[in-house]
Amino acid sequence: MPLSGSKSRWMTPAAAAVLAASSAFAQAQQPAGGYNPNDVIDLYNRQDGFGDAARQSYGPATGAPVTLPNNVDINGIRRGLDSAAADARALSDSLNAQIRYVPAVRTHLADILKLQALAQSISRRIATKADLERAIPDLQHLDSDWRLVSYRLGQLRGLDSTSTGLIKRLDATGDQIAKLLQIGPSVDYRALIQATVSLSNAISRLTTDLDWEVGRTTDGRQLVLDGQRIQQQAAHLADTAFQQDTYEHLKQDYNLFQQYWTPFLAKLRTVNNRVIDRDVQQVAQAEREVSAQLRLEQTLDRQQLLYMADNLTRNVDNFFSNAPLKILIKLPEANRALSSADAFYGMFENFIDCVNRGENQAELQDAFGYIDSEWQSFARVYRPLQSTDAQQVLNAIDKDVTTLRDALLIQGGTDRRRESELAALVSNLATYIDRDTRSWLAKTRPPYAAEAQREVSNFRASSRELHEALVAGANIREVRQMSDALFDSWRRVYNQIIKCQSSERPSLAATSSQTTPALVELRTLLAK
Repeated sequence: MPLSGSKSRWMTPAAAAVLAASSAFAQAQQPAGGYNPNDVIDLYNRQDGFGDAARQSYGPATGAPVTLPNNVDINGIRRGLDSAAADARALSDSLNAQIRYVPAVRTHLADILKLQALAQSISRRIATKADLERAIPDLQHLDSDWRLVSYRLGQLRGLDSTSTGLIKRLDATGDQIAKLLQIGPSVDYRALIQATVSLSNAISRLTTDLDWEVGRTTDGRQLVLDGQRIQQQAAHLADTAFQQDTYEHLKQDYNLFQQYWTPFLAKLRTVNNRVIDRDVQQVAQAEREVSAQLRLEQTLDRQQLLYMADNLTRNVDNFFSNAPLKILIKLPEANRALSSADAFYGMFENFIDCVNRGENQAELQDAFGYIDSEWQSFARVYRPLQSTDAQQVLNAIDKDVTTLRDALLIQGGTDRRRESELAALVSNLATYIDRDTRSWLAKTRPPYAAEAQREVSNFRASSRELHEALVAGANIREVRQMSDALFDSWRRVYNQIIKCQSSERPSLAATSSQTTPALVELRTLLAK
C-alpha cells in the first residue's frame, strides 16, 4: 500500500528520518519529471481543503460491506501510513535514478506521487473511529491503486535490489493495515467495469468485421458463430463487474473467457485481413487491462504471439512486394538495404522458432530484443523512401513491433499515444472547469472575477495547444516547455477555483481531482 508524507510532523521519527534522507537524495539529482516532487505533493494535499470527490467505485474484493472492529487500532494504522509514506518516497527516488537503465519505470512515477499524497491526506484526517469510517473509501482507493502499481512494477525486469525491497515493504505494510481494518484486498470496480466493457466492445467489433469481411464463406460463418459466443461471455464478465461481484467470481468469469478466446485466436491465424488484425490487437490490449485490474499472474499467450508474428511477417513481405528496385537503389544507405532486411527477417523467424519450441518468457523477451534492435536499423535504412505507400507499410510494421512488445509484457519507457490521450483529457477537463467557473463568477461576482476567468481561459487555450502539438508530432523540447507552462498555469487556476463556495464547488472539486494527476503523469512521461 503506497503512502506519503512530505511533512515530518505527521510521521513517526523513523519515518521522518527516512523521508529526510530520500528528500536530500532527490535534491542532489534531477527530480522525476524535471520539477520538484514536493510541489506536486503540495498541490495534491491542498485538494483536502477543496472537498475531494467521493470515491464510490472502490470496494472490498469479497463484495461485503466494511465494518470496522470495535477495538480498531487507529494509531497503528497511522503509523503504518506514515512508515509506508517514507518508503514510497524512497521508492520514487530509487526508480527515478534507474530511468536510464530501466526506461519503463517512468510510467509509474506519477502514480507513486499521487499515492504518496493520498496516504498523507488520510494520515492527517484519522484521529477518531468516526474519522476512520469516513476515510474507508480513500483507504480502499489507496489499497487498490497501490496493489495495481505493485503488480505492474512486478512485471519489470532489471529493477535494483533497493527498489524491489521497498516494493515488498510497501506490500507488507498494505497487508498490515488491511489486517488492522479487518478487510481484504480492494478492487477498483469503476476501472474494472471500463476495462471489461472495452473488452466486450472489442470482441463485438471483431465479430461484426468478421461477418462483413469473411462471413460469406463456410469457415467465415463458423468464425462469426464462435465470435458471437465469445462476445456473450465478455458481456457477462462486464455485467459481473458492474454488479460488483466477488473477486473469485470475477476471476472465474475471466478465466472462462480466456478458455474460449485462446483457441479462437488460433483459428483467426488463417484470416489474412488488415481489419481483422486491427480488431485482434484491440482485443489483446483490452484483455491485458482486465487481467491487470484483477491483478492476475500474467502469462504469455503463445497463440497471440504467433498471430502477431504472422502479422509482422505479412507486412514485411508486403513492403518488399510493393517497393520497386528503382526506388530502393536511391536510398542514402542503399548498400545496407539487403543486409538490413536479411537481419530483420532472421530475427523474427528466430522468434517464431522460439515460440514454437515453448521457450520461457525471459528467453522470448530476449529474442524480441533482437527484433527490436534490427527494426531500428531497418527503419533507419528504409525510412528515407519517398513513397507514401512504403511509409504506410513501415508504420504498420512499427505498430506490429509495438504490439508484439506489449504481448510479451515488456513495458516501454515512452508512449506517445498515452501522452496525447492525457493531453486530450486535460483539454476536455479544462472545458468543464471553464463552464463551471463562468457560472460561479456570474452568480457571485467576486472582486477577483476578471483575473480568475482570465487564468481559466488561458489554461483552456494552452491545454488545447499542447494536445494539438503532441498529435502533430512537435519537437519534444517545445512540448516539454508547453507542458511545464501548462502545469504552472494549472496551479494559478487552482488558486482561483478553490475560492468557489457556490453550487459549482463539488463539480470543480471533482474535475480538479482528475486534472492534477493527469498533468503530473503527462509531465513525467515527457521528462528527459
